[in-house]
Amino acid sequence: MTVALVNGTDLFYIEVGRGIRVPRHQGERMTCRTVIEFLAEYLSGELLDHQRVAFDAHLAECSACVAYLKSYERTVALGKDAFADPDAPVPTEVPDELVKAILAARTKRK
Repeated sequence: MTVALVNGTDLFYIEVGRGIRVPRHQGERMTCRTVIEFLAEYLSGELLDHQRVAFDAHLAECSACVAYLKSYERTVALGKDAFADPDAPVPTEVPDELVKAILAARTKRK
């Protein structure tokens, strides 16, 4: 992250290429957009302590962001599980049409 001037002050960190503001000082609030944009940094522990406090405060008030966070964590876990054993058989609950479509798409890319 880099510090950038916003309205003549350096109150926010600006994520290069994203233009998303993350609170730099204690007591600043986060928006839903900021929470969503920085979930990976939040979960990996890369935020400063006061930024984590701001995330936690937002999550304490916003059930939509809590649901998004849970969905994000579940998606990451499912993605990791999907590649745990590349030679594992396809689960029986996966429709044959889906398997055929995926295999056809992979063949077209080659």
